[in-house]
Amino acid sequence: MKFSVTLPSYIWPGMDYAMARTVVRDCARKAEALGFMPEVWVAGGSRIKTSLSPDPEVIADTVLARIAKHADVFTLRASGNQELAKRDIQTVKDYCKKAGRTRPLTVAQVQAIWMIDSNDREECLRRQRPHFETMMGTHRDWHHLQGSYLTGTPDDIVKRLKDLESVGLEYIALHPAGPDIAQLDLWKKHLFPAFGRK
Repeated sequence: MKFSVTLPSYIWPGMDYAMARTVVRDCARKAEALGFMPEVWVAGGSRIKTSLSPDPEVIADTVLARIAKHADVFTLRASGNQELAKRDIQTVKDYCKKAGRTRPLTVAQVQAIWMIDSNDREECLRRQRPHFETMMGTHRDWHHLQGSYLTGTPDDIVKRLKDLESVGLEYIALHPAGPDIAQLDLWKKHLFPAFGRK
């Protein structure tokens, strides 16, 4: 599995969608001038219903068609749970096969994480909760957040990622649930070695 780190939105205070589109457009122009285009990442997936997000717990057919036709990378939504994520990976694979897609498709996920250096699950969850609730809000309960994001002990997190890797997840972009560079040391200690990374 490949890993990367995403930059939280609070790195660029005040950046809005129009500014972000300008950055993306400028990057695409520069890439085209250099003679290559970046991979096309298309996100989608099931999410657990809430009062604020009444989406059905399936990937829309229009999203599946977009993935099959345009994506180099399918970015699996992180707001479902483990079983929905595994089902989504298989749904995308099946749809692409049925659509006659022959080129490879990388499966990726951007995932929120806050790692605690402890094997005590209750302590980890207690210490992780304020970070996730600050980042994600409290409109979803703590049980929901635990099911969607990388929580629990380091072993719990590795087990969850290994389970997704077993059904096709190839790339994970980790998004720390708070501004603490020490998280990188914990990932290096607990997470990367489990996937043969230094």
